Amino acid sequence: MVERIFEVGPRRAQQLMRPCGPMRLGSSLVVRRDEFLVCLAGMVSGDVVYYERRRQARVSEAIGRWREERLQTPALLVEAPTSIASQHFDDLPEGIELGPGMITIRFGECGEALEKLLALAMAMGNDLSRFEELTAAT
Repeated sequence: MVERIFEVGPRRAQQLMRPCGPMRLGSSLVVRRDEFLVCLAGMVSGDVVYYERRRQARVSEAIGRWREERLQTPALLVEAPTSIASQHFDDLPEGIELGPGMITIRFGECGEALEKLLALAMAMGNDLSRFEELTAAT
């Protein structure tokens, strides 16, 4: 009955009943209904619930702060110079080629690939019409 009422599994039902002094009846644990209700009321108003709610509130606040920090300062995939913010197609790093329907990027290391992709993305953001011009299929 405890499992059904609280929508929990057998193990959790036993944990809820344990402080209420259950008795064994065959292979089942039983507790008198009125004693169980009094015991539950005591649990809800007791220190355990108070401290558990405080703990949950602290965890929730910490997760909220962490989420806000992550939103304000997202992870940096590649260290880029400030000059890259004003990147243009005329001065893209060597190894980036654009043509009708194609983009080719040559790189030696993973970090170099990330830098070149960032430079291309910044150039596209600064002049999307020029990107369309350079890559338009003929």
